[in-house]
Amino acid sequence: MATPFSSRTDFADLAAALNLRVVLVVANGVDYLNSALLSLKYGLSRSLTFAGWILNEVEPAGVPAASALAKVLQDLTDVQCLGVVRHKEPLGVGIIQKLLVDV
Repeated sequence: MATPFSSRTDFADLAAALNLRVVLVVANGVDYLNSALLSLKYGLSRSLTFAGWILNEVEPAGVPAASALAKVLQDLTDVQCLGVVRHKEPLGVGIIQKLLVDV
């Protein structure tokens, strides 16, 4: 979200200008928790609206701490979990339905 695409704007500016709901995709691993929390905090500080976050399994076997990471994110934020995407699988119908509810 804070990644710049020009010298004066970042993707949060784009989301705000287009009045988009943000979907944060979080790689499933303990190392990614800090990035996820910082992204959520940054987006909320910019008054962006989050549709939710998706936990993305980046390893074929999954990460043993997967449920722990999801639980921590659920406990530390009011932004909803939209679901889990398994390694190299398409976005599930359940996630798409959650995204379409408020459209």
